[in-house]
Amino acid sequence: IENKGQWSDWIKYKAITPAGEVHLEHDGLRYMLADPENRNKVDSFHTGRITKKPTMKFHVYKVTFEGANPEPELEGLKPQKNYYNYFIGSDQSKWKSGIHPNLAINYNNLYKDITMYLSSNGQALEYEFYVKPNADAGQIKMKFDGPDDMRIKNGDLIITTSVGQVMEMKPYAYQYINDEKVVVKCDYRL
Repeated sequence: IENKGQWSDWIKYKAITPAGEVHLEHDGLRYMLADPENRNKVDSFHTGRITKKPTMKFHVYKVTFEGANPEPELEGLKPQKNYYNYFIGSDQSKWKSGIHPNLAINYNNLYKDITMYLSSNGQALEYEFYVKPNADAGQIKMKFDGPDDMRIKNGDLIITTSVGQVMEMKPYAYQYINDEKVVVKCDYRL
């Protein structure tokens, strides 16, 4: 969902996932994950099973694109027919309506001759880097701030937070040589 002025300026787009939200910023991605028990707490309060307002638990971590273009062009792709309306607060200048979500976003020129394509795959977000011929894929560096722990297991990146774990699948890279798809070795490094 593109930020048309309904949120703080640093949020360019927002993705809503079952685990929480992902804020797309110029310099990275900010994950705001909700404790799975939050929903039960809210339901219990609204149905009267508990009378004290519950305390919600979240965990935020940021993935920064190190050494990247500080102002990449974020381009919404695959617009949807449905739309969102935001009537937040009493300042009508901040009210926004008719905002169509996108199923994909390009971070154009995130690095020199490299674009990141971020898309919705069912209930998860996926990202791909498109590297132009002769560009240096070694420019791609992502710094994680805020997780409790990170480790690599069977090639996958396991991110541990106070509200659970997130798994980033093993990277997969390929190139076309003479119209044939050729796999390129690619791994996470901590």
